[in-house]
Amino acid sequence: MSRAPSIGRWLWFLVLAAVSVGLLVFVLRDVELEQVKGVLWRADTGMLITTILVSLAAFSVLPTLRWLLVLRSMGYRLGFGTLLFARFGSQPLKFAIPMRGGEAFRALYLRRRHGVPTTHGLGSVLFDLCLVVAGQLTLLCLGLAFSDASFEYGWIALVSLVVVTLFATSRGVQRGALRVVGALSSRLHDKLEELAVAFLDLSVGQKWSLYLYSLVVECAELFIMALCFHTIGVPISFGTICTLMPVVVFISLIPVTISGFGTRELAILTLFAGMASAVDLTGAAVLFAGVEVILPALLGCTMLVPFLGRLSATPVAECAATARNPSGPTTGLWPHLRERKAWWLVPIVVVVVVVALILVATDGQMPPLLYILQ
Repeated sequence: MSRAPSIGRWLWFLVLAAVSVGLLVFVLRDVELEQVKGVLWRADTGMLITTILVSLAAFSVLPTLRWLLVLRSMGYRLGFGTLLFARFGSQPLKFAIPMRGGEAFRALYLRRRHGVPTTHGLGSVLFDLCLVVAGQLTLLCLGLAFSDASFEYGWIALVSLVVVTLFATSRGVQRGALRVVGALSSRLHDKLEELAVAFLDLSVGQKWSLYLYSLVVECAELFIMALCFHTIGVPISFGTICTLMPVVVFISLIPVTISGFGTRELAILTLFAGMASAVDLTGAAVLFAGVEVILPALLGCTMLVPFLGRLSATPVAECAATARNPSGPTTGLWPHLRERKAWWLVPIVVVVVVVALILVATDGQMPPLLYILQ
């Protein structure tokens, strides 16, 4: 009985791998690998090091802190190091487990090592993903607002943002959706209600605080894409990146490939076509995938064995359902920094915000600024 699902998972993994390889071959059909290699080899060394360090720091700190704030809002007081270990340890599993399995292992880790109920752990990951979508949609709307795109293209992003915001903040909408599910299956209703604990129990103020911080996190990802373009000498404005990169992110989230390989590169080449040569765009796409996906996975491989070892250890008992207390611990970025005295995080957040504002004000002309910083 247990062998069939295992075989099914392997078959599904092979299908996703085949789709990823097929899309990558399609992307590379008009360019030569030697040319792409030459573009990366000629990249500015200082800019390349800056891109790698900024990407690694942003990946390590900003999303981890967002997840920590979500869990604290739910009533679970876990340390930053614990969640950072869970994120890096589960990162390589995204390549081996289809359908974003790495996130499920994060929830399993919280259950077995810290007693967080599985549905609450999955709920925190789901709410974190919702914050990603809301942040990217907001940046997309802002990019369209300051671009030459007509409203007929921007209203889709605006309507999507309103829908996501309503589902994330309005308890009435959430309860209504649960009632519809309950009419179909009471058992499914109970499971979804536990899974939606972050949506149902957090106050509107807590949700908006998390949403505003998520904008910083998602803006950092667009900033890294801008660094990738400028590293290989493609001067694309930050406003253009704000308009197009959220679409790239959404396409890469579609679970038809392994970790977005193939869909991400195809989206970049398609959306940015005409702004640079196919070779340069391919080089930028490869560099972005390398610093955003491959490098964290390689670092995560060093933590994979202890991560799996802790998963296989004797699980601890479940925590009390403190997440059901809406008036639990204070949440938000600045209350967290005051309480934990984690002032070392302040420069990272401030630098990301300031640099993003400079990029918007200067229309993405960042190389002189980065050379000064180096």
